[in-house]
Amino acid sequence: MLRLTRKVEYGLLAVDYLANHQGNGCVNAREIATQHGIPLELLAKVLQALVRKGVVASEHGAHGGYRLARSLAEMTLVDLVSALDGPVRLVECEPEEPGECPQYSTCTIREPIERVQRNLQQFLGHVTLEQLVRHGTVVVEV
Repeated sequence: MLRLTRKVEYGLLAVDYLANHQGNGCVNAREIATQHGIPLELLAKVLQALVRKGVVASEHGAHGGYRLARSLAEMTLVDLVSALDGPVRLVECEPEEPGECPQYSTCTIREPIERVQRNLQQFLGHVTLEQLVRHGTVVVEV
């Protein structure tokens, strides 16, 4: 079943929290973890991954913490998912690496799956984080 991982859920909660506290400077991870009942260690790893991919920015020091690196309208769900879980994939095999798949030469579903994969990535690439955390409704034409 295709579903968002717990890391992505925590990432969305953190991004929402940061967006709602944007005018207050940086927010520390403990504050977000406490607000949402998220294990602090896991949230810290999620935030670090989001920093590495430019979704979130971190600042050190007495008034340090985390803030959004860009506006929610500039970031998409595929940005967040790929930052935390790697590329969005429906299947384990990679069409670019046929040697990795034992069924590659006899696979009858490769092309349809690749089309679904492209459509899914295109859809997730059109869903902005603003649509998710601000409006609660996602209307996307792909």
